[in-house]
Amino acid sequence: MNVELALPVANWKKSQEVIAQDLASVILEFQRKPNIYWTTLEELVRLTDTNRTNHPVYQNENTATTETVSWAAFSDAECLAWISSRVDGFYKWSRVVVSRKYEENGIVRVQSVAVCLPLSPTQCVRVYEAFADAPNSLDDEEFNDRPVEFNLPEGKTFNDLVLTLTKKTIAQLTAEKMAALKDGREIAGNNHTAIISASTLYEQVFVGAKIEQEIIARGHLINQLRDCPGILNSEMLNLMTSDTFPGVATLQNIDKFKTRRACASCGFEKYVWGAEDGGCNVCLKCNLEYDLGLR
Repeated sequence: MNVELALPVANWKKSQEVIAQDLASVILEFQRKPNIYWTTLEELVRLTDTNRTNHPVYQNENTATTETVSWAAFSDAECLAWISSRVDGFYKWSRVVVSRKYEENGIVRVQSVAVCLPLSPTQCVRVYEAFADAPNSLDDEEFNDRPVEFNLPEGKTFNDLVLTLTKKTIAQLTAEKMAALKDGREIAGNNHTAIISASTLYEQVFVGAKIEQEIIARGHLINQLRDCPGILNSEMLNLMTSDTFPGVATLQNIDKFKTRRACASCGFEKYVWGAEDGGCNVCLKCNLEYDLGLR
């Protein structure tokens, strides 16, 4: 059982505008729609600072983000491409990210487009090779941990590459992102105080469930076609309030999972129910699996 939250409110002790930007990405990517976004070098560096590192997919993505920072800061290549790993319970389709860097007012900026494609990683590599006039010799594994740097072929633009992958122009993707950002800003404004005030996991899940329902009420079907890891807060809230769920005893003690150390069961560094608090130094996921008879 995967109890990773797809929309982790606990990570949102941020400014209202940054939360709005995160929500805009949620609105698009949870519906398997292309997501265009812009970052500075400083923002990219902050993206490498995450506590969601206990799964190989996150580890690969953190490595790819670190490589993106290095490319943006030091490489002469104008573009970058990488493919997220396809793992059961995470991305069902290949998630391809293509980026280009440019300078604006003396600041290096990166424009990226993330798109989920119903293609195997190998097929995605072939699409890249056909566009970039690259030799048919790349292994799709090369894209996971180590994104591929490249310059655009003569006569082709970044917009051409984006159109090949998404069937939409950058202008169209930008318009969709602005619409999502408008909803994200309104929802972030409605819930910012509750997000910042939520201290226990139950409170965070409750606020997250409310946000999800607001997103759905605006016509964004984030509860369908999700490739993102984890479960929705609304699904988790149902588990936490159910009297019949086999793991309800563990969930009733959910606020005790607050000590960061290696789980005595799976070995990954996570938040565990510490022995000093009456627990066994085991994480929530492993506790639930024991309750469910999965271990």
